[in-house]
Amino acid sequence: LQTPDGKTCKLSDFFGKLTYIDVWATWCGPCCAEIPHLEKLVERFKDNDKIQFISISVDTALKAWLNKLEKDKPAWAQFIFPKEEAARFMQAWGISGIPRFILIDRNGKIYAADAPRPSDEGLVEILEKAMNEEYHTGESHKRHLMNTVPEYTEEIARLILQRISGTIGEEEAG
Repeated sequence: LQTPDGKTCKLSDFFGKLTYIDVWATWCGPCCAEIPHLEKLVERFKDNDKIQFISISVDTALKAWLNKLEKDKPAWAQFIFPKEEAARFMQAWGISGIPRFILIDRNGKIYAADAPRPSDEGLVEILEKAMNEEYHTGESHKRHLMNTVPEYTEEIARLILQRISGTIGEEEAG
């Protein structure tokens, strides 16, 4: 990741807080439409030390990105990928379209790989819940799966938890 002033950092530099990531580009109309909503979200949580917001641009035109930042003057951290890394990131995360919002817990684990957009009325509740629960452990993780993705059945949630904890297959071997 590269900052507007050219410094580099890694996503892992942000571990320690719940991190809401905005993946966007200047040429993306829906991405730009989310910016005012993201501004309100950042303002709402500005004094909360449990959460941080970052935007990562996948623009290939550095100048367009810098011009947009100069115009909008966002109050949260902004980054861009070097050209060769943007495509790799998109592929690794399975991102085929933007905007994409990702929520990462304080331990660096994925809380939601496709989090709600800032314009989604339910997002604030999800963020507050994520800040105040134990991240991805046992019943807490199961409740998260069941509450945010209602089509998950009890059995599917159990299988996902087994996969995450590495216990899948032990019952059959038992």
